[in-house]
Amino acid sequence: MGVRNKMEMAKQLAAIPRGYCIGALKRAVRFYNASSACLDDTSVQLVCRELRILTHTIEKGFSLPVVKKGFGEEKMKAILRYLDCYIKIGDFSYDHEAFTGAVMIAEEYRKKAACYDLNASFIDLSKYDPYIECKSGEVYGVLSFDNAPKADGLNFWEFAHARHSIRKFSDKPLPESVLREAVDLAGTAPSACNRQSVKVFHISDRVLSRKILDIQGGARGHSSAELLLLVSDLGLYRYLSEFELPYLDGGIYLMNLLYSLNYYQIGSCPLVWDDYGEQGRQLRELIEIPSGYLVLAIVQCGFYPEDGGYYAVSNRREADNCYVKMDGKEQDKPTV
Repeated sequence: MGVRNKMEMAKQLAAIPRGYCIGALKRAVRFYNASSACLDDTSVQLVCRELRILTHTIEKGFSLPVVKKGFGEEKMKAILRYLDCYIKIGDFSYDHEAFTGAVMIAEEYRKKAACYDLNASFIDLSKYDPYIECKSGEVYGVLSFDNAPKADGLNFWEFAHARHSIRKFSDKPLPESVLREAVDLAGTAPSACNRQSVKVFHISDRVLSRKILDIQGGARGHSSAELLLLVSDLGLYRYLSEFELPYLDGGIYLMNLLYSLNYYQIGSCPLVWDDYGEQGRQLRELIEIPSGYLVLAIVQCGFYPEDGGYYAVSNRREADNCYVKMDGKEQDKPTV
């Protein structure tokens, strides 16, 4: 950052009420201290974080249109290292699903090695057998698809489980009329005080969309697709206590949008975005976005490819690992 930019930043900070700056700093401190950013591989939280991210990287790689020779070897070695860390720590009650999923994806990698000319000679999973609790019928890795799932005749349970992110799309352009209907349906999502701050920017030019994906950095190997940018109008918020609300409202809207696209048989893949950093700056060199708008996420979308493809299974946590019934603190309970 140059001297002029630093001076401009200092001027902007001086104009912000002191309470906003203190509140933002408290949020940063709390996030840093509570997240795994300050931990090392002796922490079960960090180990499980890495296992989940690396496992998804491998299964995502197998869902790409073209699997590169030698794909994932270094990441597989990292998975094995973190599996050993998990056992060494010995806290098997913490996110054991991450451990199991990592072992199973390593097994999938070994099975597919011959098909994709991969080196799996370093993988020995026998030592993990005593720690595995794999349920019958569970699938890991990728599954194939021939066409888009049809919503007709499905109840919501079936419809929700039929949606998966895909990374291979048809070259056929999406009709704007259908996208408008999907956006209209997504608008049924609730928002704080009904502010409805989310707007959807459609990028149909696939050359431009590829440039944006290159900035995002997480879609290497994905086929060409159109993009939807989820943008929040920050002018609809006012207090520092609402700082996270654009993301809350946007997250609810995003899931509704993904379901809506699926309803219209449009494939999709949501991608994270950091609008406050270099990504945001580079994006605004390509397209014009009002200064008061915050880009929350981007969504690759397109029709399902005519020749089919694969999607990552991405196993989800079970309710037992998410649902927690809470009672009041002991001192708050009435005496009998």
